[in-house]
Amino acid sequence: MQFISINYGNLIYSDLESGKIIANGQIDLTHHAEYHSGFGSKLVHPVQTSTNYSMILTLKDNKVKYIITNITYNFTYFSETVSDTSMPINSLFTIVSKDQIQWVRFITVLNESRNRFYFLLKKSLADYINDMENDYKF
Repeated sequence: MQFISINYGNLIYSDLESGKIIANGQIDLTHHAEYHSGFGSKLVHPVQTSTNYSMILTLKDNKVKYIITNITYNFTYFSETVSDTSMPINSLFTIVSKDQIQWVRFITVLNESRNRFYFLLKKSLADYINDMENDYKF
């Protein structure tokens, strides 16, 4: 519960007897996007995409299982106007049916999602749990 309070602040569900905790989170993913730059040329720039998700923690026998679900990207597009579009992660998997100019954006945001949700979030949670033990040694 402390990890959720410190890192998320948006607790949705908590049933400690059954060992289930659900929280919503938001992170900014840094990745790349391709843009038309005039005269038919394209440029690739780093961008940040606000990303919403839900995390489900299940605690049992001193083990933690986590599931990341409901991932939604909030893309900002720049052309003559600025527009925002929210897209769930599953809509990106049909990438070849999308406009080719979007391929760099979608592939790099998927790679960054894997890195943040699978590696960094898991490490952050494990580090917090390991640090908790030291918190009570005084």
